[in-house]
Amino acid sequence: MSASASSLLYCVARRDGPVARVNHAATVVGSHVYTFGGYSNELVCSYTVAEDGYIRKFPIDIHVLSPASLRWRLLPSARRSESQDPHAVPFMRYGHTVCATEQRCVLLWGGRSDVMGACNRLFVFDTARRRWTAPKVRGSIPSARDGHSATFVDGTMYVFGGYDDDLTVLTNSMVALHVESRTWRHIECVGPPPLWRDFHTASNVGGRIFVFGGRMDSFGAGAYNELDEEYDNAVSVLDTQTHCWSKLECTGSIPVGRRSHSAVVLGTSIYIMGGFNGIYGNHYSDMYRLETADMVWSRVTLLGLPGPSPRRRHACVLVDDQLLLFWGTSPQRQPRSVREERVDDGNELVEQSDLFVLELVPSLCTLARLAVVKHNLPVAHLPKSLVDDVAMSWS
Repeated sequence: MSASASSLLYCVARRDGPVARVNHAATVVGSHVYTFGGYSNELVCSYTVAEDGYIRKFPIDIHVLSPASLRWRLLPSARRSESQDPHAVPFMRYGHTVCATEQRCVLLWGGRSDVMGACNRLFVFDTARRRWTAPKVRGSIPSARDGHSATFVDGTMYVFGGYDDDLTVLTNSMVALHVESRTWRHIECVGPPPLWRDFHTASNVGGRIFVFGGRMDSFGAGAYNELDEEYDNAVSVLDTQTHCWSKLECTGSIPVGRRSHSAVVLGTSIYIMGGFNGIYGNHYSDMYRLETADMVWSRVTLLGLPGPSPRRRHACVLVDDQLLLFWGTSPQRQPRSVREERVDDGNELVEQSDLFVLELVPSLCTLARLAVVKHNLPVAHLPKSLVDDVAMSWS
């Protein structure tokens, strides 16, 4: 059954994964979720220094999820393949972006590691051949950055905002890569652009890019450690045909400004989840829906199993009618109530490895399974298939 946008979601499953990551990048190719890199305190650092002083970079890793089994698998390192050019494999990084193309390839751009710094090379991963390439590009190649957004619209990848590594400032520039010709160009936009920012979201709805959230700098020209940090809840939209920015008035239950949240498009609606506000010092577990047809926000009610803890730097993707939200970082101490503020002052952050499955229109079988789990009902006399489903729902 095809789901339409709704302000109700059901948490139907939770699974623990093999790794805990933050600021990773994920996309969907076919029916599988591909997740690239990310940061973790448990990771071996993304480089080694040999005796001769040469820095050797570790390649980015790729985890693939099958929604049918809800199991992750780590793809073998591409560098071990005889047909793989090792110089075409990106180094391990975080704060990068990925976009899937119609050719079942994934474009990876930007991001950084603590030692290698930020990167502005384009990498392409062929999911069928499991092979990386680093094609030559031309045009107005943008400077290296992280915390930007990348949105794929009609064969073009639009990159907005982020932290400019060369200028050491946040940016609000828009650049675009025409994928077929591998040509970059700077987009000369008209209208009031969004403020300089990083770790926002940019969502494609009918050829228009909706920008929400992020950590903003109201001055724009200050050094990174001198930001006049802001968080607002305005929505700016870029028409990719006219290159015109507009700031749209919204009504309804408007969410507080935040960064490092996630956003997923379903039809003409955008769902945002979680995030962090540095002024209030709060992580969020709330979910909101923006109906772009009338620019009305509504708070999403989550039913079913317990949902994700407050978090940021996670990922959320749409596969068929399911939203899959996974990983990220959360405060070790959770708030006593939804109204408690500044819960993160001096609060250690915990990297998460969990995965949540959210559905808009669960089946009757799924609702029965949720009731079994929620009320801890006996399963001895249930069909084995349903027992297996119950076991897979919460682990």
